[in-house]
Amino acid sequence: MLAAIRSYPPCKQRLPPPYNPYPFGILPSDLNSEIERVRREAAFIEQEAIAEWQALPPLMLTVNRQPSGVGRGRLALEDEMSERPRSVHE
Repeated sequence: MLAAIRSYPPCKQRLPPPYNPYPFGILPSDLNSEIERVRREAAFIEQEAIAEWQALPPLMLTVNRQPSGVGRGRLALEDEMSERPRSVHE
């Protein structure tokens, strides 16, 4: 059996204002337009950064050379460190 869904008339009560922890006058009265201005400014800064990134020259990759120490094991690295000459400041 299907039950009919009741529709209630819209509530005529006023909603409380949104929570605002700041003293009066700190937030601009046109807060929505200020938020949009900041979003436009952030988008502009992001677009500038992307343009600068894309203007960079391509990376110059070297021949497949494994960084030192990769795949050699801990003991081999410790041996290498013990054989290396020490500087005066170490």
